Parts: sequence; C-alpha cells; structure tokens
Amino acid sequence: MPRNKRHLNQEEKKREILNAASALFAENGFDGTSMTAIARSAGITPNTIYWYFPGKDDVLIGVLNNLTAGVLTEMATMTALPIRERLLNAITIFERPESLMNTVHSRITQSEVIAAWHSRFHMLIEQILVYEIIKAGIAKERAGTLARLLVYVIEGLLSHPLQQNDRENMVDAMLELANLPA
Repeated sequence: MPRNKRHLNQEEKKREILNAASALFAENGFDGTSMTAIARSAGITPNTIYWYFPGKDDVLIGVLNNLTAGVLTEMATMTALPIRERLLNAITIFERPESLMNTVHSRITQSEVIAAWHSRFHMLIEQILVYEIIKAGIAKERAGTLARLLVYVIEGLLSHPLQQNDRENMVDAMLELANLPA
C-alpha cells in the first residue's frame, strides 16, 4: 500500500480517519458527511481515504465497531453492577450518536455490508444477554428467546429515544417480563 505524506502506519491512519468520521457523523449525520470531508478532517487527500475504506458504509462500520468495543470494554468493568444498570449504561452510550443506529436501520436494505454488520451486532448482543440470563438462573431453553426479545426492546429504545425515567421503566418492565433481577 502506498504511504501517505505523513508516513503513519496503516492502523494509526485508519484510527485518525475513524475519529474524524465519528466527529463528522455526530455533527452532520451520515448523509450530511462526505468521504471528501472525512478525508480532509483526517488530514489526507480525498483519494487516499479509499486506500483504507472501500466506501462510506465501511467507514460507518468502523465507527460502529469502535463504539461497540468501547461499550463492551466499559461493561466489562461493570460486572458487579446489576444487569439493569449495565443495560441502561449501554443504551445511553449507543444513543449518543443516535442517528448512527437509525442510519444502520435505514441502510440495511441498501448495503450488504451494513446488513451483515447489523446481523453480527444482533448475534453479539444476544450472546451476551443469553449468558446474563442463564447466569440469573433462567433455563437455557428459554434464554435465547428472552435474549432476542431484550435485543428488540433495546433496539427500539435506541431508535426511539425516551426520557430517562421512561427508558428506566421500559428496562424494568423488560427485566420483569423476562423474570430477571433488576
């Protein structure tokens, strides 16, 4: 791969591009941000960005992967907290760039890479929830269905943000219906 003018290694440059994209997506939204704007913000020429990412959907996936990794890292430090607190925290983090989750849902039918990412995201969250549900003493046979239900409620909260007390009531009702300790 050709070097860019700043002679940074590939991973550093990717990180810079994703940081620039994340800031621009938060400020202007996905549709309001061009690849050229991302490149300029990252300090590279517009053509150089394509050495790192085939298209804007791939940049979005990189931003979402960073966000997901951050949430998982933060949640790992919160294992002593009740599941309710961890879920509310994760929802709050994913809600910050709220338009990104809505962008994912609007682009699923238009982009195979976005659809694949969304599917992997669901599987990841479901696996984490299945583990938590089984750990809480719910039968393994029921855990998958409950986890899927919880994912859809969480996704609904991300797509349709509520006031904090309404969000807490929804999470509490969800945990109660699943027969999980809050």
